[in-house]
Amino acid sequence: LAKRARELTGDEIARGAAEGWNLADLVDRMQVTLVAGKGVGLAATQVGMGVRLLLADLSREGGRPMAVLNPVLSDGHGGVVDEEGCLSLPGVRVKVKRFASVKVSGVDLKGEPVRLEVEGLAARIFQHEVDHLDGILIVNRLGMAARLMVRRQVAELEDEYRLRLRRKKTPNAAVAAK
Repeated sequence: LAKRARELTGDEIARGAAEGWNLADLVDRMQVTLVAGKGVGLAATQVGMGVRLLLADLSREGGRPMAVLNPVLSDGHGGVVDEEGCLSLPGVRVKVKRFASVKVSGVDLKGEPVRLEVEGLAARIFQHEVDHLDGILIVNRLGMAARLMVRRQVAELEDEYRLRLRRKKTPNAAVAAK
C-alpha cells in the first residue's frame, strides 16, 4: 500500500490484461470486494495489484462502479474537510481535507477516454483512490496530533495483518503455536 502503482501500458490496455490478469476479471473481483466492504471506491493496490486502476461507485444505488485506468486528477478547487474511512484500515475514521471539485481523466476498460468533472462525494472518492495509487493512506494526510490519536488503531491492524501472514505461511495451526 505504500508503493506508487505503475501506469498500465497502451499494449496492456489494448490486450485487456496486465500482470497475468484479465483486467475485466480484475475489475469484477474488485467490485465484489467493494460491495462486501460496503465501500464507495477501491484501488487496485488495495487488492495487491500494483497498477493504476480504480473503481468509483458514483451511483450509491447499487449500480456498477466506474473503472478508470491510469487516472489523473487536475484542476482541484475549493477545500472541504470531511470524515473518511478506508477498506484497508477497517474501523479507522479520520477527518481529511480534500478539494471540493476535481477533473478526472484516464481511460476505461475498452481504452476509451474518460473525462469527468466531479464534486462533493465523487471528488472525494477519486482523490482517496488516486492517493492509494500513489502509495498514500488517509493517515498520511493527517497532522501529527491526529496521527498520534489513530496510531494505536493502525498498529493493531498491522499486528493482525502480520498474524494472518504467519498463519498462511504455517499450514498447521498447532505447529504455529509451538
